[in-house]
Amino acid sequence: MSGAELFERIERRQALVFNERTKLVAGSLDRLSTASVVAGLIGPIASSSATGSMAAITQSVAVSTLTWLVAAFLLHFTARQMLGKLRL
Repeated sequence: MSGAELFERIERRQALVFNERTKLVAGSLDRLSTASVVAGLIGPIASSSATGSMAAITQSVAVSTLTWLVAAFLLHFTARQMLGKLRL
């Protein structure tokens, strides 16, 4: 094996490792965005339905839900951006 071939194999391996690490982080961010939706949207809905009244939705709950949903969107968008940086 020549030096050029060895160098090419090392570069390819580094690209594969980079891609796998990037996919791992992007997947983690996307799962965190899903958890944010559960915490911010599904949680308050489940809590309100358990009490039998939707009147429990206050301004602070609405702001909190909106904040969680914005965080979820940003995390998901960041994960998508990271996947765009995968190497060939």
